[in-house]
Amino acid sequence: MFVCNLFLCATKLKYGGGPSCYWCGKTVHGNERNDEGGRTFHRSCFYCFDCRKALDSTNLCSRVKNGFELLCKTCYAKKHGPKGVGFGIGAGALRFT
Repeated sequence: MFVCNLFLCATKLKYGGGPSCYWCGKTVHGNERNDEGGRTFHRSCFYCFDCRKALDSTNLCSRVKNGFELLCKTCYAKKHGPKGVGFGIGAGALRFT
C-alpha cells in the first residue's frame, strides 16, 4: 500500500534524490541549489528569462504576479518600469547644447 506524504509529493523527492529543478526538471543537490519564490533551481539554470544573464543575490528581481519570472534588474526595469511621457523629463534630464 502506497501512502503519499504531502511534503514528499510537493517537492518531488525521489529515492536518494533531492527536489527537482523548476527549469530543467532534473534533481538538484545541496551544493548547486538556488531557491527563489518557492521554486528550486540549479546554479546553471538560475538565469534571467529574457537576456539569459546569470543571476545572483545582487542582480535578481523576481515576479510572481502573473506567472513566475526570474529577471535581472535591467530587464525588470525595461519590462515593468515606468512608461510614458513624463519619465526622464525635468531638471535632471536637461541637456545644455
